[in-house]
Amino acid sequence: MGDSRPFETVVQPGTALGPFLLGSTINTVIAFLKENFETFHAVDFVYNSENPLGQDLLLNIDEYCLQLRFDPQNQCLKAIEVYGFDNIRLQYEKSAFGGQPVCDYGFREIHQVFGITRADFNSVEKAYFLDYPGLRLGFNVPEKWVQTYAHKKADLAQSLAFPDGETATLSSLLVFCASTMTATHF
Repeated sequence: MGDSRPFETVVQPGTALGPFLLGSTINTVIAFLKENFETFHAVDFVYNSENPLGQDLLLNIDEYCLQLRFDPQNQCLKAIEVYGFDNIRLQYEKSAFGGQPVCDYGFREIHQVFGITRADFNSVEKAYFLDYPGLRLGFNVPEKWVQTYAHKKADLAQSLAFPDGETATLSSLLVFCASTMTATHF
């Protein structure tokens, strides 16, 4: 299959995730993936065949839980999402998280890495989001706590620890160009 070591890369909010630079053309990214086949050997291209210019073009790299989202008109990379953290080791400034046998991407750990920011609980998505310029971090809230915390954003924001002692872990990381859009556009 491939190397069992996690893919190690750097988070640059509003700019890039490792080698994937926002604004790059899909052709440039595909050429990079081909050149690095040993690392990225399984990539799925997803598009709407009935309306190819009406929906984003996606390159999914499932082994590392990465999704590269391209604008359908200009075919430039507009967002990068990480939706799982077992096979990817992310670094931001002097801190690193993910890709370890022990979970090091709980709410408290991630909050210490990125600092204080605006937070939002979305009961439809059953997730708590921390928004930074060019970066959105998502934490899934277990179904049994959705109603309890739907109107208690301040309580949940303090630790994202639930009454049963369970702590939320990072479920998604989205890098996007802060000057052209907000995370809610995705």
